[in-house]
Amino acid sequence: MSAWTIEIEGNVGIVTFCRPPRNFMSFEALGALSDILNDFASRKDVSVIILASSLEKYFVSHADLEDLERVVSGDPVVGERSAWRTTPTLIEAIPQPVIAAVNGQAWGGGTELSLACSLRVASPNATFGLPEIAVGMVPGAGGTQRLPRLIGSGRALELILSGRKVGAEEALRIGLVNAVLNRAGFAGGHFH
Repeated sequence: MSAWTIEIEGNVGIVTFCRPPRNFMSFEALGALSDILNDFASRKDVSVIILASSLEKYFVSHADLEDLERVVSGDPVVGERSAWRTTPTLIEAIPQPVIAAVNGQAWGGGTELSLACSLRVASPNATFGLPEIAVGMVPGAGGTQRLPRLIGSGRALELILSGRKVGAEEALRIGLVNAVLNRAGFAGGHFH
């Protein structure tokens, strides 16, 4: 069963992530997202793509740590190991703008996935952060490059080196998101 559902409303493709309980992003789910995006890229009837979540408290809480542990130990994983590099790059490269509709926790890989998008909108309860430093790592999916381009090198360095989380209003103030929408726009975890 896929972690993604696809809807087309008018000329908008809505790609919704659902991997309970906390929307951890696996290599397999990233590969499936790449397949969906490649399909949309070739379509003339989809001019905007929205990445959303069906779980009210989680956009993408972070990368699937079990996947990462398997990689570190040399064990096989389901999906392509390069997906954390290639999928965000694909998001930037396809002809349609991609909007991240962040309705909850977007930490680590969730923040990095949203950074690859053309625009980011957030619900009032959205939180962003790159907490990798707490386990002795740096963000590995392009966050160290994309975040400084978006919010400036000083602010980006502070967030990356502290692992500090920011809420929706601060994210708007520092330019991490383009808008904070009221909860009605994210009714039942779905973006409308």
